[in-house]
Amino acid sequence: MQFKNIKALLAWAFQIECSASIKISAYGEQTGAGFGVMSMEDQRYQAAMVLAKVGRLPAKDRNLVYGYFTGGQTFLMALAATDLLPGRWPLGFRVEVMKAWVHEGFELSDEAIGQKYDIPRRTIGDRFIAGCIRLDRALSKELAGLESQLLPLLEQQSEPCDFHPMSNKRLTEKPAKTRLHSIA
Repeated sequence: MQFKNIKALLAWAFQIECSASIKISAYGEQTGAGFGVMSMEDQRYQAAMVLAKVGRLPAKDRNLVYGYFTGGQTFLMALAATDLLPGRWPLGFRVEVMKAWVHEGFELSDEAIGQKYDIPRRTIGDRFIAGCIRLDRALSKELAGLESQLLPLLEQQSEPCDFHPMSNKRLTEKPAKTRLHSIA
């Protein structure tokens, strides 16, 4: 089983993890059974090995990858407390930006966010774009590091690219509220 790029591989591994409750630590990091037609048990084993690589990342980087692929509130809250986004932004607003980055759009209107966090409405879009760029760069760095470790599972070394779904859109457009984190 080989994947087009590291994003597709990680999306598949997180999907397998969510559908089958396995413990990564129970499998360790050993050689798999091959990449032809794989049974569900072999797929779980392979996904556990991939996620074991993610599990060995430093906490901030691990939370970034888990937060992006799962959208988990716990991971996003932990990320908001780090230096990925400017510390002068209110903590709640940093969480909103991270959730909007993962889900591709704010749940609240710009006006509601501005009132809630006492931020001028005209700067919310600029802050969102700046935050997405910072988060995209950090995620790209982590995915590039994971890609070098997981090359045997990839068809070929993929060309460097921006791993966020917004990369194909103009940054001035307000993103839609859909998720594009399915397997490519």
